[in-house]
Amino acid sequence: MGRNDALLACSGNLRPSANLKCWPMQQKMGDDLAEAFRNYSWEINRAHAYNEEKRHGFINMLTETRMCAKPHKSRPQRS
Repeated sequence: MGRNDALLACSGNLRPSANLKCWPMQQKMGDDLAEAFRNYSWEINRAHAYNEEKRHGFINMLTETRMCAKPHKSRPQRS
C-alpha cells in the first residue's frame, strides 16, 4: 500500500439473512466511495475478500477480526 491508500472493512450483521440482503447496497457504496477517493488521488483497497460460500463480503467482527488485521501486519510503516 502506498501513501494514499485506504483500507475498507465491511462489518456485517450477526444475522446472515441481513448480510445477504444488504450486500448489494454495501458493494455499491464501496464502489462509489472508491470513485470519490480517486478524485483526491486516494485508492480504496478492501481489507477482506468477498466470501463465495456466504455470498457476501461482510466480516463478522466477533469471529473474523483477524481477516482485517492481516493486511495491517504487512503494511509498511510510515516515517
